[in-house]
Amino acid sequence: MQLSWLSLVYLALAGTAVAQQAQCTNPIQRKEWRSMSSNEKANYISAVNCMHKTLKGKTTAQVPGAISRFDDFIGVHKQQTANIHFVGHFLPWHRYFMWAYEKTLREECGYTGGQPYWDYTLDAGNFRNSPIFDPNTGFGGDGAGAQGCVSTGPFKDWTIHLPAQTSINRQDRCLSRRIDANIGNQWLTKRYEDDVLSKGDYGWMALALEGDTQGGYGIHGGGHFAIGGSAGDVYTSNTEPLFYLHHTNMDRIWNKWQNANPSKRTFDISLTMFPRNTFLQPKPAPAGNVTLDFEINLGGLAGSVTMRDIMDTKSGINCYEYV
Repeated sequence: MQLSWLSLVYLALAGTAVAQQAQCTNPIQRKEWRSMSSNEKANYISAVNCMHKTLKGKTTAQVPGAISRFDDFIGVHKQQTANIHFVGHFLPWHRYFMWAYEKTLREECGYTGGQPYWDYTLDAGNFRNSPIFDPNTGFGGDGAGAQGCVSTGPFKDWTIHLPAQTSINRQDRCLSRRIDANIGNQWLTKRYEDDVLSKGDYGWMALALEGDTQGGYGIHGGGHFAIGGSAGDVYTSNTEPLFYLHHTNMDRIWNKWQNANPSKRTFDISLTMFPRNTFLQPKPAPAGNVTLDFEINLGGLAGSVTMRDIMDTKSGINCYEYV
């Protein structure tokens, strides 16, 4: 197994390799937010608040600003940002990250469902009025004031403990949003999803799905910048609870692409280990392309896995499906 440079970031925190599923006979069902019942939505919101307000962080010794379990995930994403964007393992890394987040919600905060996703193509042309922003049954609406602090919904009183950008020290701030409906209405559409699904191999599909800061937002960048505020900082975008619905939807699109030709696409992986955008400069700089033996390590969140372990949603460590 090749030891990836990603694993070096959290080597001191690394546990053993994650146990594989013996057989996936009862997959967790991941639902689109608006198809969930009122009780399912309330259960999910309660679990997210549990992670942020009730559970203490487990990585505080390494990341002083990681006060809560929710912060643990922010810290890992922050410290690995330069290694996990605009690279071949962008989608697999975030698939594993969603797996760890879902597992924490279920095992530590009493959540009984699957990690939901947000199909924003259902909001085409009416992004700002998406039910996802409903203050009572969703995640609250736009930010207010000079800082854009979220002022409605279940997360309006949140204190974010980690600052934007690269610092790992505590610096309290609000959860902010600056909704840009123009970006949402332009990029988060069936047209762009269909374009992603039309690609013949992983490389072209992944490039179209993630987008590029120079060649266009793509669905990935479009989702972050349409929400705006906290979601727009590449290092700490997962301070925004909608991050997890956005990235789960991207995982759903990737899985939909895989399922269109499973024998060819389930384990199709390519592209480089080094970010193709120069504003991210990881050190040491890796060379070569990602393979199925490439290793990911989430440190204090989870042990190590290879690409091969996470490519299939119903084998390896995974056992879930999109409904």
